[in-house]
Amino acid sequence: RIPKRNIDDRKFIKSIGSAVMKLQFDAEKMPIKDRDNSIINQLKNMEKSGAV
Repeated sequence: RIPKRNIDDRKFIKSIGSAVMKLQFDAEKMPIKDRDNSIINQLKNMEKSGAV
């Protein structure tokens, strides 16, 4: 079964989207390859720490 949607799910998804957008904007002036690697590494760290 698929769990029912609730407000907490929506807030959680919004928080993930906001975090990803912040990472992208913070790395905006980096060269593309460095920017991509930086964002990927930061997302991996967020996942490891349980933030996502």
